[in-house]
This record gives sequence, structure tokens and C-alpha cells, in this order.
Amino acid sequence: MPVEKKGGSPPNPKEPAFSLTQNGATVDLAQAVVQTPVDWERVVQQARKGPFLHNLESCHFPGALAEVWLRLALQNYDKANPGICQIDPIPPGTRTTNFVFCNRRGNLLARSLKTGLDEAEYDLVCLAEPGDFGEQTLLVWEVKLINPQSHLSDRMPDEKKRPASFFNPGRIRRYLEPMEEYAGEAGIENLALAVILPPGLFSPDKRTQIAFAQKGGIILKFPVTYKEFKSMCSLHRPL
Repeated sequence: MPVEKKGGSPPNPKEPAFSLTQNGATVDLAQAVVQTPVDWERVVQQARKGPFLHNLESCHFPGALAEVWLRLALQNYDKANPGICQIDPIPPGTRTTNFVFCNRRGNLLARSLKTGLDEAEYDLVCLAEPGDFGEQTLLVWEVKLINPQSHLSDRMPDEKKRPASFFNPGRIRRYLEPMEEYAGEAGIENLALAVILPPGLFSPDKRTQIAFAQKGGIILKFPVTYKEFKSMCSLHRPL
């Protein structure tokens, strides 16, 4: 789908193409959401319910709590600013030409209709309608809660989990393809991607993050450091 791109540098023909929207209203929404403090009591209470329980019992416990925090933060924003965004606008079972969307442990999953393989998993998706513009924006959220020290050393064996790998244009293109197709077939004008990083990895002057922002991506800082968050996660891990 050709998604209108507002701003950014000319495309490099050697790089896989992807196009994102970064307008002021969408950025304001994203920044307001990540400024929400971590309310541990609410986060843990919500995390112990339903689809999140599996993640809480796994090695991905900190990441699962970060995703719960994001959902609660977006719900808080929606409550304070009704009508601006719709959380989870794509119901499980929704089909496009090439994909079907499913729910997996609270996250939205895109599966190829041709191969049956899982193509992408999204932490959270919302449909934003910035009042003055009247245009809808499908806003995809991704939380990359990674230890900055492990990222900078060889202690992270899975290179695909590193933020630098996520910002690879080819990977982003594949990650966005199902959303791009859904937006195009649903008549949604714009597509946006917000990536949340811990303070130790939030580097707006880093080459990969500069390139992502130039293509319309939104990069945000998590409200606490990885060390602080991991410490609280350890206190609240289920027995």
C-alpha cells in the first residue's frame, strides 16, 4: 500500500522501501503515552489476568510487564482524551489479501495465508484520529526492553533481539507489510511505528535511529532505566 509519508529524506534505492507517517499529533500522542509513570500495583494486577499469565511464567517476564505497562498507559491516555485513539482496532480473525490476524497471549499476530507461517507479532496497535487533521493513522507500538550492557557486549547471543537489528530497513519492511496491507484495504490513510527503548539505548544521534526517524519512525524513551525496571520485575515475579 502506498502510505503517505510526511517528511523525511529521499529513499535510498539500495534499501528495502517502507513508508511511515510522522505528524505532530501522532508524535504528541506517543510522547504523552510514554510519559505515564509505571504504576507497579496496576501493572502486576493486570498482568496476572488472562493472556499475559503465560509470559509471566516464562523467561520473558520483564518484557511481558513492559507490554502490560504500555497497554495501561494507552488506556489512561484514551480515558483522558476520549475519541482520539482506538485500542486493538484489528479483531482476531481479520483477513487481508495475504494475511490473517490472530491473538497470541495478548499480542496481535500476522500469519501468511499462503504459507501458514507467522510473519510478525505486534506488542500493541491503535487507530489514532488526530482531531484537526481528520486523517486516521494506524499506529504500531514496539517495546524493546533490552539490557544496554548486554546489547553492547557479546552476552546477547540472539542478534535478532538487538535494537540495531530491529532498525534494519529490510526487517522493518517485512514487519510492517501485514499492517501496510491491512491499512490499505481498510482505507486508513497513514501508518506509523513507535519504538520504545530503555534510556541506555535511546540515542537519537545514533546512525540507525537517525535513519529510522528520517523515514518517519517514532523513537521514544521508556520512563525508567532497564536496571530499575528489572529490579522491580524481580520483586514481583510470580512464585
